[in-house]
Amino acid sequence: MKSNFRNLILSTGIGLALLMPLRLINAINTSNIISKICAIILWIFKSREYGGSNYITEPDNQIELCYIIANISNRRIEEIISYRDELAEDDEIKFKIMERISNSNEKYFHDPVLRIGKRLKFYLLVRALRPQLTIEAGVDRGLGALIIDRALQRNASEGYPGRYLGIEINRDKNILFIESVKPKFGTILFGDSVNEIDKIEEKIDLFFHETLSNSEHVKKQLTLVRNKMSDKGVITTPWSNYDILQFSIDSGMNLLAHRDRPKIHWHDGATHLFIFPSPRY
Repeated sequence: MKSNFRNLILSTGIGLALLMPLRLINAINTSNIISKICAIILWIFKSREYGGSNYITEPDNQIELCYIIANISNRRIEEIISYRDELAEDDEIKFKIMERISNSNEKYFHDPVLRIGKRLKFYLLVRALRPQLTIEAGVDRGLGALIIDRALQRNASEGYPGRYLGIEINRDKNILFIESVKPKFGTILFGDSVNEIDKIEEKIDLFFHETLSNSEHVKKQLTLVRNKMSDKGVITTPWSNYDILQFSIDSGMNLLAHRDRPKIHWHDGATHLFIFPSPRY
């Protein structure tokens, strides 16, 4: 009897129709739609943010990122985790962010707290690689610049000085987190990143590609960076597309990917690609 009913379900149009409600329930459970809707409602009433890119990632997801950074930098995982912890315990940078947002005319569009989220990689890479020149193409509100600057401060105190260069194409952009807290170890230029990178004579140790994913612009930008990179140079980008993947192949560099898993949030989490040379043991 059971066998006949199973055959009816699996081999007939009637069975297809009968399974539709079960398939719907399975899809809802698997895709976490209900939990995402609840997270959206909670976020609308509790947060001031316009976008959803400021989030906290799950602890195990942070450890996964630490392992990737350890692999890229050829350092012990315990060291990378210690860098994560020192940022999490950094009350000074939290206060600076809270103070700047609270005193800004945009205070009702930003939460006055540090949700490191996708920018955790900024801090970990700078601390682990100890770069002499770090470039961020696409400064936006300047939170990444502030975090990089904090990592450079700690590197310098340990005998590894470095410099930050931010490039922002939008001259009218309100770089919220830099107006009152200027980077001590760098500067921000306004202009097209391709033109500004072309002028650089120093070797680039770390490049954060945070600009738009326009195909031609990506090719020009990354090709310029590759030609100016030091032997230990690392590129990281939130974009995963054919041009970037092909670039890593053509340049003979390694590639690793990481996906954030936000904690109690509707955002799916940013993707991070890391393009880097083979570690020298």
